[in-house]
Order: sequence, then structure tokens, then C-alpha cells
Amino acid sequence: MSIDQFVNEIQNRKKNDLASLDKKLSDKKSETNAKKNSAVKELKDNYANEAKTKAEREGARIVEA
Repeated sequence: MSIDQFVNEIQNRKKNDLASLDKKLSDKKSETNAKKNSAVKELKDNYANEAKTKAEREGARIVEA
């Protein structure tokens, strides 16, 4: 085995490792982004429901008065 072959094998392994790490990073970014979007949507829905409930209560108070 010559030095050139050895260097080529190391470079190929490095490329494969980098590709694998890039894929893992991309997957984690996608997963994190999906979790973030889900949490933001849930918070928006909760705040919208809370605001609607408060508005209905305030409207009922005004009608009673």
C-alpha cells in the first residue's frame, strides 16, 4: 500500500464523516425547527383563546351593567 492510497483513504473517510455529520446536523435543525414552530403555534392558540375568553367575560359584564 502506497502513501498516496493511504492519504486517499483518509480523505475519503473524512468526506464520509463530514457528510454524515452534515446530515445529522440538518436532521437536528429540522427537528428543532419543527418543535419550535409547534410550540409557537400552541402559544399563539393559547393566547388567542385566552384573549377571546377575556373579551367574552368583559362583554358579559358590560351587558349586565
